[in-house]
Amino acid sequence: GVADDTAAVPGSGSAAIVQSLDLLRELVADPWLMGRIAANHALSDVYASGARPVSALAAITLPFAGPAILRRELKQLLAGALHELAAADCPLAGGHSMQGPELTVGFVVNGIAMAGDGRLLGKRGLAIGDQLILAKPLGTGVLFAAHMQRCADGRHIGAAIDSMLVSNRLAAELALANGASACTDITGFGLLGHLLEMLGEACDARLQLARLPLLDGALAHLRQGLRSSMHPANAGAREGLELTGRVDEDLLQILFDPQTSGGLLLGVAPQRTGSLLEALRGGDYPQASVIGEVVARASSAAGRVAVG
Repeated sequence: GVADDTAAVPGSGSAAIVQSLDLLRELVADPWLMGRIAANHALSDVYASGARPVSALAAITLPFAGPAILRRELKQLLAGALHELAAADCPLAGGHSMQGPELTVGFVVNGIAMAGDGRLLGKRGLAIGDQLILAKPLGTGVLFAAHMQRCADGRHIGAAIDSMLVSNRLAAELALANGASACTDITGFGLLGHLLEMLGEACDARLQLARLPLLDGALAHLRQGLRSSMHPANAGAREGLELTGRVDEDLLQILFDPQTSGGLLLGVAPQRTGSLLEALRGGDYPQASVIGEVVARASSAAGRVAVG
C-alpha cells in the first residue's frame, strides 16, 4: 500500500508484485559511482518489503551538453547501475533518458516476495516489546553537506560512499529468517521520520541516542552547525519527540539527517534480537545496533518517540 516502501499489486496465484520508484539528484561527480549509488538506493525499498527484485527500468535526466558528452555520461551511469543490478540478479529491462538543468538518476524496481509463502515485510507490524535494530550507520546527509562546502575529510566521504554501496539484501533475508515484525529503510525523512511512520495505533517507541551507529565525521559536522538541505523540513518531526533527561542537542540532530541508501530499521521480538543482531554483524553490517524498543501508546495522541 501507499503507506509502505513499495506498492503491492496482485500477481499470478498468491504472489504479489511489489513496485517502487526512487530518484536521486547528483551526489558525486563520478557518473559510474553515481549509477551504483542510485541503483542500490532504489533496490532498498524492495528489500525493505521483504521482496527480491526481478526487473528494473531507468529514468535518467542528463544535464544539457553536447552529444559526445551525453553519450559518455549515460554510458558510465548505466555501467555503474548495471554493476549493482547484476549483483542483485535484477535485469535492467529498459528506461528513458532526457536532458534537463541537472542530473537525476532513478529506477522503477519490480519485485516478488522472498518468502516461499508470499509474506512481505511492512512498516506497520510493530508489536509492544519489539526491539528496534538499525543495520547501517547514520550521517550521509550531513557528511555530503560538508562535502559540498569543501570541509569534509575525504576519508569520511569515502567511508560514507562505502556504506551507501552496502546492499540491504542480506539484512532483509536475515530479517525474514528471524521473524522480524516490521521493516523500513532509512532514507530522505531521516531516522525519526521513518520511525514515526512505523508506529501503529497502539505503539510508541523509546530510543537511546548513545546507541545510534554513526559514520565517522557526522557528529563533528553537526556540532559545527552543518545541515543537509532536507534537514530543516525533517526537523518538523520534532513535535513527535519526548525528551527524557538531559540530551546532547547536537547528537539529537542526527535523527533528522536524511540518508541516501541508508540501512534497514527492523522491529523484532526480544527473544530473537540476539540471533538477528549477531547475524547482521557477522554479515555485511558490523555497526548494526539495538537502538531502542517499542512501548505501549501513552495517550490517544499520534505516536511519540521518547529519547534519552
